Amino acid sequence: MTTITRSFLSFVFFGIINNILYVVILTAAHDLVPPTTPKAIILLADILPSFLLKLALPFFIHRIKYRVRIICIVALSSIGMFLTSLPIPLAYVLLGIVLASASTGLGETTFLQLCHYYESECIHGWSTGTGAAGFLGAGMFLLFTTVFKWRVDWTLRAFAIAPLAILIVYQFYLPTTSRNLQLQESDINLINDEQIRFTLGSNTAKYFNLSNEPNEFELEGELESTQITNLKIHYKKTINKVIPYIIPYMLPLMLVYFAEYTINQGVSPTLLFPIETTPFSKYRDLYVTYGTIYQIGVFISRSTGQYLRLENLYILSILQMGNLIILILQSIFMYIQTFWVICAIILFEGLLGGAGYVNTFSQVRETTKESDREFALGCVGISDSMGVVIAAIVSIFLETQLCKYQVHNDKNWCTLL
Repeated sequence: MTTITRSFLSFVFFGIINNILYVVILTAAHDLVPPTTPKAIILLADILPSFLLKLALPFFIHRIKYRVRIICIVALSSIGMFLTSLPIPLAYVLLGIVLASASTGLGETTFLQLCHYYESECIHGWSTGTGAAGFLGAGMFLLFTTVFKWRVDWTLRAFAIAPLAILIVYQFYLPTTSRNLQLQESDINLINDEQIRFTLGSNTAKYFNLSNEPNEFELEGELESTQITNLKIHYKKTINKVIPYIIPYMLPLMLVYFAEYTINQGVSPTLLFPIETTPFSKYRDLYVTYGTIYQIGVFISRSTGQYLRLENLYILSILQMGNLIILILQSIFMYIQTFWVICAIILFEGLLGGAGYVNTFSQVRETTKESDREFALGCVGISDSMGVVIAAIVSIFLETQLCKYQVHNDKNWCTLL
């Protein structure tokens, strides 16, 4: 049972703040781009920089002290969110999203490494915080902009202030342990901790040395020719070790994430009805509501995943792809006449997404030999990010075509978002 301590609460807070900006940006996508611009551009700007940065971090992150990292996280996220709130050209808004995305990637790696210097409950605190960030981010944005009628730009500026609290909690609330004191006096080495790697299953485990073989290269100073050769050998061995996990684990998880993020960013902006048949007065409220309902579904399934287990992961992939097809057809033919039915499908989509995540990594952990488990969790973790990146690219074209089709058939609601 998890013990509630100051350290645990600190990492819950770190997880919420670090991930909440990612969710807020996606929820606000319709407010950040012109009506005729695909909302998936926001998703691509929100996921790709973080993904690429986390791939590069292992090569230099150990040289940067934690206090410096925390300052960078706060600065990048605050500046990025502030830029997104300004009435400036789209290119500068996207720059703000890129900065916030880089902050999220750096934060995920940093706080997971920091868990190593505290009691084991802290990794669960981080997981709890990241899980709650989706529901809180989408829910708060919906509450402020739809219920309280706050202006979107002021809502985003309020979130831009939030990261400053990370520095305050780190400096004044997070307990200082003897291990943490040693940490602050020296450069940080990458951490080799099984408990961290289980949580790292979602994108980050790969940043640590997950193989059980000795490191074949050192990243101190400039790489010599022999080290470059060893690096090539290391990558070749790694690829060969990844192949057995592609079909049973990586492909089904990637399909789940591809389908759900294509729905969220490529299809849901076109799942509209005559505004008088909905509980809202503006079309943008429908989009925000869909995002919030989706996050509720994810939160529920991730929280209960340990009780509801599925052995065949492709069932989740097929069901999620089915949701995608149903909603694309709805966008074209509008055969579902009730807004609430679409909400139910979106909730089901979120439940499937959370279930795919939990069941995939639970199966990997339970069915893989202990000697291979750490590596397996790491390589499988990259598949969800790949699914999101592909979904963002597809959605840029999909939303545009669906909206054009609707306008051609005298339904121009998608242009009013």
